[in-house]
Amino acid sequence: MHASHPWLAVGAAGIYLGMSGLCVVAWRKARGGATHGGARVWGGLAMIQLFWAADALLGIRLGVAEMGRVWFKEQGWYAEHRPFQAALSAVMLIALGVLTWGSWRVARTFPLSCRLAIGGALLALVPFLIACISMHFFEDLMDWPFGLLGLGTLARVGGCVLTGIGGWRFLRERSARET
Repeated sequence: MHASHPWLAVGAAGIYLGMSGLCVVAWRKARGGATHGGARVWGGLAMIQLFWAADALLGIRLGVAEMGRVWFKEQGWYAEHRPFQAALSAVMLIALGVLTWGSWRVARTFPLSCRLAIGGALLALVPFLIACISMHFFEDLMDWPFGLLGLGTLARVGGCVLTGIGGWRFLRERSARET
C-alpha cells in the first residue's frame, strides 16, 4: 500500500470496487437495450474503476514514476530529467485535451448518465498521469489543500462521484423504461 495511512488506501480501493460494481450492473442493464453504445461505456468504466482500486492498493502510478526514474539514471540522463518532464507534461496535457474532446464528440449522442460517468473517469485520470510523470510542480499543486482534501484527491473523489451519479442515473432511467 502506498498511502501514508494504509486504511485510506483500503477505503479508496473499496470505494473504487463499489463504483466498479455499479458500472457492471449498468453494463448488464445496457446490454439488453439500444443505449447508444452504453454497454461499451459501462464495461470500460467498470475496468477503469478496477484499475483505480488496484492503484489505490498497489501504488501503480508511483511504480511507473519510479521505473522512469531508474531508467533515466541507468541511461545517465537523470541530471537532464526536468526538460523531459516538462515536455512530457505538455504532451500529456495536449493528449488529455484531445482525449476529452474526442470522448465528448463521440458521447454527445449518449444519455447524460453516460456522459457524466465518462467525465468522471477523465477527471480522475489527471492526478494519475501527473503522478506517473512525477512532475514535482504539478504534484505539489495536486497536494495543495482544498478544504479537507488535496486537490488531486479531490479530483479523484469528484471523478468517482460523477461516475456514481452517472451510474445511478442510468439505472434509474433504465428501471423507469422497464416499468
